[in-house]
Amino acid sequence: MSFQLTRIVLYPHGDHTPRVLKFRTSALNIITGESGTGKSSIIDIVDYCLASSECRVAEGVIRSSVSWYAVELQVGDHRVFIARRGPEAGRSSSNDVFVTRDPSDLPTASSLEPVTNVPGLEALLTELAGIPRTADPESRLAPSYSATIRHASRLLFQSQNEISSPGLLFHRENEDFAKASIRDTLPFFLGAVSADDLEMARQLGDRRRELRRLQQQVRELEDLADVQGSRASTLVLEGIDLGVLEPRATEDLGRAEAIDTLRSVSVEQVSEREVDPSSTSDRISGRRQELRDRMGSLRDEYQSVQEQLIATRDFFEVRSAFDLVASDQLERLKLGAEVPVHVARMDTCPLCASTLDVALPAHADVVESLNSLRETVGAFSQDPPQLRALAEDLTGTAADIRRQMVLVGGGLESLDREARRIQKTVDQRDQRLLWYGRATLYLESVAEQTHLDELRLRASRLQTEIAELDARIGATAVRERMASIVSRISQAMTTAAAPLELEWSRYPIRFDARELTVIVDGPDGPIPLRRIGSGEAWVAYHMVAHLALHEQYAKAQRPVPHMLFLDQPSQVYFPRESDAVTVAAERVGDMAAAERLLRVAFDATERVAGFQVVMTEHAEIDEDWFRASLVEDWRDGRALIPDEWL
Repeated sequence: MSFQLTRIVLYPHGDHTPRVLKFRTSALNIITGESGTGKSSIIDIVDYCLASSECRVAEGVIRSSVSWYAVELQVGDHRVFIARRGPEAGRSSSNDVFVTRDPSDLPTASSLEPVTNVPGLEALLTELAGIPRTADPESRLAPSYSATIRHASRLLFQSQNEISSPGLLFHRENEDFAKASIRDTLPFFLGAVSADDLEMARQLGDRRRELRRLQQQVRELEDLADVQGSRASTLVLEGIDLGVLEPRATEDLGRAEAIDTLRSVSVEQVSEREVDPSSTSDRISGRRQELRDRMGSLRDEYQSVQEQLIATRDFFEVRSAFDLVASDQLERLKLGAEVPVHVARMDTCPLCASTLDVALPAHADVVESLNSLRETVGAFSQDPPQLRALAEDLTGTAADIRRQMVLVGGGLESLDREARRIQKTVDQRDQRLLWYGRATLYLESVAEQTHLDELRLRASRLQTEIAELDARIGATAVRERMASIVSRISQAMTTAAAPLELEWSRYPIRFDARELTVIVDGPDGPIPLRRIGSGEAWVAYHMVAHLALHEQYAKAQRPVPHMLFLDQPSQVYFPRESDAVTVAAERVGDMAAAERLLRVAFDATERVAGFQVVMTEHAEIDEDWFRASLVEDWRDGRALIPDEWL
């Protein structure tokens, strides 16, 4: 199943009549006209209605005039009408989609209400195109993701810049991951990989996963079966080490005896000396918190005592400094007191007879100062007994606090040791229970030999099925089918290009599905499209390649929309300024070349049933086939957007 285009409908913002473009299925449809009339927007409008993530209609008259873009598709005997709201200002797209089947009349603008969104539209179009679930989990025949209408859409369009590009063959191929997705999905779209192949590939993946699961079970049971008894002996040794089994010699322990020994163990033996770790832990935690609180109080108290001791020591140090200074002063005054008693105040120096700024004191004054200083020093030279007693008390208190802190710290360490001992007991019990579980599993597996044989038989049968499926859908078979299809496509391309009188027309050309390009097999070796230096050849090879690809899609009834959009392929012959219907005499040769090129598309639709081409053009060819293919002529004021909308 596939579909073709029957109508494009544009709904204006106002009350004007919708713009309707009608197309014929299984035929060439040509829209010709002057520059700036909207021809290049046809591809962007159709792509937008085929669930594109972005509306690429250029900003300007069309985008500002249209409220809904719509297409009508012929799907078998039914018609599907799809309308998508134009994006609001500043946005790249809209998620509002209207869909109806077999409308009796053209839906009115007021009836266009969203019934689904863009993901829903993509799923619907994928179904209408007949694209099945193509995901191949092992990526043998197809990518791990499923193809959708968005993958197929890259095979439908050739914009004005793309059709004349030497480096790009497919629509928007230069976007991120686009080339890889085209290369991955093309074998399916061409028919090298069928839906049946993909279903078998999924079956193959399921069988392989099932085989891996069975093989893992077989390995586990084989290990557990322990034919030699080494596993049983190891379990006995571990049981002895854990204290579950009585010590005994195991050097000559046979398999049967080891199994009997393991069977003699009961769960009560394993779980004896049970400890309640939760209640014990709560008790230890409570006591630990009490001791930590006590330790905190002792630290605060010790800190306070230490601060008082420091203050007391500071006082003694200040007093010692005073005693030293006072002693020095007493010694100086004693020297002054030895001056004869009759000496009065002196105003001159006894050595040099110069006048002194400050007169020297008399003997009586010196003696008086000496006696006063002796009294002061005597008063402070005695150690205050209260201070000395306070210092001794503080020192004793600090020592007592330290002793208490040591005792509390010892209590905390004791609690930690008890907690570790209890945890060790719990761990040992857990280890014994774990050992008991392994031993029980081993004993259960001893009697699993019959089940092991059944698993081996199922695995053998699966291996046979996998080999058969692999032979039917293996990568080699797909490569061979793909090579055959590409060979036929290349032959069709060579045949179509021969009458175009191109530089390389006499040489074979072929499609390179790996590099996604066209190659000319020239006399000196292969020449890729990017190295062919002619715009005329670029356009021609684009056209013959896509026409040959679409012939394959149609003949093989592949799930690709059977429609191809070509935007202005004759551009290399008639520049943008040459929009006249007729051309000058010196351009007659270009007109003939353009006629040959465009005729290739007409012949393709005549030759292959169920294949539609929509072409926008500058030129107007004076040939019956061209006039019969013409659906719109946008000259003399006619355009995609009617004048009354503006």
